[in-house]
Amino acid sequence: MFNLVFARLVDTHGKYKVTIVFLSLVSLILFILISFLNSDDDIIFLVLLGIFAITFFSPILPITESFTNYSLKNISYKYGLIRLWGSISFMACVLIGGWYLDTYGSNKVPFLFVLAGFLTFISAICSPKKEKYVHKRSNKKDLLNLFGNLYFILFIISCSLIQSSHSMYYGFSSIYWKSIGLSGKQIGFLWAWGIVLEIILFYFIGRIKMDKIYLKLLFFCGIVTSLRWLGTAYYENFYALMFFQSFHAFSYGLTHIITIFYIYNYIPSNLQVTGQSIYYSISMGIMTMLLTLLSGYIYKHIGFSEGCLLMMIVVFMSLFIIKFLIKLNIKKNYKYE
Repeated sequence: MFNLVFARLVDTHGKYKVTIVFLSLVSLILFILISFLNSDDDIIFLVLLGIFAITFFSPILPITESFTNYSLKNISYKYGLIRLWGSISFMACVLIGGWYLDTYGSNKVPFLFVLAGFLTFISAICSPKKEKYVHKRSNKKDLLNLFGNLYFILFIISCSLIQSSHSMYYGFSSIYWKSIGLSGKQIGFLWAWGIVLEIILFYFIGRIKMDKIYLKLLFFCGIVTSLRWLGTAYYENFYALMFFQSFHAFSYGLTHIITIFYIYNYIPSNLQVTGQSIYYSISMGIMTMLLTLLSGYIYKHIGFSEGCLLMMIVVFMSLFIIKFLIKLNIKKNYKYE
């Protein structure tokens, strides 16, 4: 929720670059401190440093993405073309990280965080100095109106439920697939296959006009996501899993695109960074944390398949909410007064 503090600063003053540079610098310093510590040092101090590092590092993504979106003249068309580079970078980091771990061991992992922090800091410094034009400063009343808007809250919750339903997959799929006999190369291919299709979707998605169909598309994403977890729960064949991994383009990619489309087309500009930070805090923060903890318990005491079925139930909850939003038939999905 620390994301919201800096999101409010940007929405109020429009100083993207200053905020990003500050956050990346503090994160880098904390990552460097962590890299000099080891398991023999005070574990409580190490954990606290880690918490502070993530606290300052996590707001960078939504603010940077908001900065990029604000700079786009046609976000509906161009966002996917820019966002696909995030997926490409993720895939590259997974490959490089895997090689680094095999070569140098887990005790050298903190240096990867230092490298990531350094590259982020350099990128922040080199980013264009373009401040957001704040035509109306947001205040406490604006923020309360945003949190009090039923449509906005339900929409973010529905998207977050779909996104956080990936918790069992992200946390335990590789462990489970290895236990049933899949090789490391096969597991790596399954992960890469889903990301490749996500990249393809990002490339072409700008050609779709979402204005009148984004809720129906979100409902479609929920259906596809539930089928993905159902198939992942019961199929162990590599090619069957490859088929269900193809759904990642919709379960994650399209769901994310729809959320960003809504935020930057229906929420006032002086609340957009806050709106996006709320989305990240709920979907990738609170909900993912809780479902990952629950997934760990279920995986240990019940099983992976049952955990996937639970994730399917989580998606069903989202479908009920989306259906309700469709029935509201609100012409202006976010009315700001």
